[in-house]
Amino acid sequence: MPGDRNAIGVRGESIIVNLLTRPHNAGEPFFRPQFLGDKYPTLDFFVELVGVESGPTPFFLVQAKTTTRKPMIRKGNLPIHVNTRDIARLMRYPAPPIYLVSTIRQSPGIFSR
Repeated sequence: MPGDRNAIGVRGESIIVNLLTRPHNAGEPFFRPQFLGDKYPTLDFFVELVGVESGPTPFFLVQAKTTTRKPMIRKGNLPIHVNTRDIARLMRYPAPPIYLVSTIRQSPGIFSR
C-alpha cells in the first residue's frame, strides 16, 4: 500500500465518522460514534443509535479499515486484509454486532460486512 499507512488510516476513520454523523430527516444523525483510540487494538468505534427515548440505547462496535486500492466491482468487495488474530479478538467480544467497515481513501463511500 503506497503512502503513509497511519495517514491513510486516519483519513479512513474520518470518512467513516463523517458518514455515520451525516444528518437525516429532521437534520439529526442516526448515529453517535465514539473513537476508542489506540487502547483498543481491534476495535475503533463504539457507535450509539441517536434518538432512543426509553430503554437501553442500542449500540454496535466498528473496526475501520482503509485502502488505496480500487474495489473489486464484480464481487462488491474492497481488497483489505484482516488477519486471523484480529478476527479471533473480535469473536471474543460478548457484544451486539461488530461491523468491519472499510473505505477507499479517495472515495466518500463505505462498505460494511
